[in-house]
Amino acid sequence: MGNMVKDRLIHLPPQNLEAEESLLCALLLCNDEVSAVREVLEPEDFYSTAHREIFTAMLKLADEEKPIDLVTLTNCLKERNQLEKIGGAVYLARLIDTVPIAVNVLHYADIIKEKAGKRLFIDKANKLSKKAYDDTIELDILLTEDREMSLTIAKKMAKESEVQKIDISFEAIQSYFSTIVETPFNSINNVISGLAAGELVVIGGRPGIGKTAFALHFLRHTAIECDRPVIYFGAMMDEKKIHARLLAQQSRMSLRKEIMGGRQLEESQVKLLLQCQEQIRPAPIYDYIVNREISVSELQSNVLSIRDQIKQDIGLIIIENLQQIDWPARKFKNPWERADFVYPMLREFCSDIKTQTMVSSQLKKEVENREDKRPKLSDLFGGESAALSDTIFLLHRPDYYKKEEGGKREKCENAENNAEITIGKGAQPIILPFTFLGEPLLWEEIQ
Repeated sequence: MGNMVKDRLIHLPPQNLEAEESLLCALLLCNDEVSAVREVLEPEDFYSTAHREIFTAMLKLADEEKPIDLVTLTNCLKERNQLEKIGGAVYLARLIDTVPIAVNVLHYADIIKEKAGKRLFIDKANKLSKKAYDDTIELDILLTEDREMSLTIAKKMAKESEVQKIDISFEAIQSYFSTIVETPFNSINNVISGLAAGELVVIGGRPGIGKTAFALHFLRHTAIECDRPVIYFGAMMDEKKIHARLLAQQSRMSLRKEIMGGRQLEESQVKLLLQCQEQIRPAPIYDYIVNREISVSELQSNVLSIRDQIKQDIGLIIIENLQQIDWPARKFKNPWERADFVYPMLREFCSDIKTQTMVSSQLKKEVENREDKRPKLSDLFGGESAALSDTIFLLHRPDYYKKEEGGKREKCENAENNAEITIGKGAQPIILPFTFLGEPLLWEEIQ
């Protein structure tokens, strides 16, 4: 019989009724603590249904700016038809006998919050465990739901940040600035100085505008010039095509006409290509090509796996297309809704691994219906990108849209090469003039 009782106690949900009683008594004795406690706890965090109702009544009285004592609390519970359910006025009077030290009220709140978090974890873990027995549910979905469960619980358990005076050592500041890597373009460096560890950068543009070519500039700069590892997550191109485009950029030779066009190359051109190839081959470039959607958890596991294998911090992560990232546990109406949902998860991942991450994203098609087709921040897939991105590059080629429309081109010098990049984040966007060379797919700044 004793063992049966012991087993039942072991399986009781995590709770601490003494802490709940002590907290409620402390609030009765010191109403001033209610505002601090409500920033930590919600009524649902209490294990006891009676305590849940009492705390709800206390919050109601506080909102009405009424004192919280035995009389007002009894009347409030009676008006809400909850007095008898919590044990009547006798139970409220018994709470006073608990007599905690009022200064410990937030300590009690932390205990209650932790127990509530554990109960939530058990509930969600049990549901996930049942799903694991279902052969029709894929492992990737279970892993995604597991991550979403962890994020939900972590968000619930998060506390309001305390106001603290900024006190950062000079060494810490030096350490931060040491992580900043300049971009391949001087004009951009003059605006943002470079990219720091953990920053998330978005390259926005319509299909075919040159987002991949722009990203490859950063890849070459980081891997070849800075000798820092780069991981490239591709969706549209295989490894050979990526390396061919790198070779074209490095040599400044036409990708289609000369390198892949089967033309007889001059001896000087062959020599140049071989030199460029010798620069690219030893560079720490790691391709992860998937011609399908990829989940955030798969992306994360592959980055961590590569980092462990090479035993070196990653200098840059490039994700070819934000719309290729999926969250298998959820159904979305369209790729834009999905991208908006996964973006905060990507933001968190970048911060955790402290690696610069660059992701390209399509713009809304509405940009092509405007008379002024210069992209804006609002043309990105959703508001999350502007709020969570450290830097946003919006690519624009006026002549690109003239070709699309099939109309006559205006006469202007280097019309086909006319391009610009808008750097958007925070203050007024800054527009920098660039030249885009369709062959060999190069973005060049105009000094």
